[in-house]
Amino acid sequence: MSEETARRIDEPLLAAIVTAKDALTKAEGGGDPRAAALLRGNLSVLHHRLGELDAAAELSNQALAELGDLGLERFEGCFEAYGALLAAERGELDHARALADSAAETLHAFGDQDGLLLAELCTVGVRLAETKRSGTTEQREVAHERAEFFAESPAPNLRIDPSGPAKSNQGPLLLRRLLGRA
Repeated sequence: MSEETARRIDEPLLAAIVTAKDALTKAEGGGDPRAAALLRGNLSVLHHRLGELDAAAELSNQALAELGDLGLERFEGCFEAYGALLAAERGELDHARALADSAAETLHAFGDQDGLLLAELCTVGVRLAETKRSGTTEQREVAHERAEFFAESPAPNLRIDPSGPAKSNQGPLLLRRLLGRA
């Protein structure tokens, strides 16, 4: 892919980041910690999509801490799921597994079916990374097959906040990164 093509593909993503950063500045200035935490989580996902893993991790950690402090457990569970994919891609498999397990437990407690789909997708991504590191050939094949299914399955309900920049199907897009198809 040419540099020009890559830049054109990333332009909407870069525009979403600029928009989210502007909204974050307004939320912080307006004293809206809920909006600020959600925007940080969304920014984390967007930076992850761009492959900016350090920036994504910093934003994710901050968002998760803020969401926990605010008692916004459902959103915390969703962003833990996304964080699990990020940690898996960074090779932090113990952290990835802990985030995926916590996300599944939290979202199960809410009975959030859409969130549970997201948690399952992220658990599949963590399992893929784990088997790449230390699985048998058969385990890697099964994990890859499941990840391919989730990465390509239309899942219109895998959304965090309909008003936020990460409103499209980010989970499958991030899972494709783990599959090497970003």
